[in-house]
Amino acid sequence: MARTIVVTGAASGIGKATSQILEDGGDTVLRIDLKEGDITGDLGDPDSIAQIANAVAEKAGGVIDGLVANAGVSAPTELSPKINFLGTVRLIESLRLCWRSRTRRA
Repeated sequence: MARTIVVTGAASGIGKATSQILEDGGDTVLRIDLKEGDITGDLGDPDSIAQIANAVAEKAGGVIDGLVANAGVSAPTELSPKINFLGTVRLIESLRLCWRSRTRRA
């Protein structure tokens, strides 16, 4: 059964490769990245995260099966915890209802 998976940091590197592997396996992938992807946005900005979550819900019909939280800043700067930790936690929190919808359907 095909799944709908959200991948952050999907424009390059591990995120891009992961997206391709998932698609090759028959899954639907929603790519999120700062500048290019199915959905663009900044995981360091809470308002942008809310917009990302709304776009994911709309594109996925309100139901997702998983998240590959790959986006992040590799160099240790003030942005590192803001994006790598807080951005990921806020996105997961914002997408909770999409996962909950899946469990109600099962």
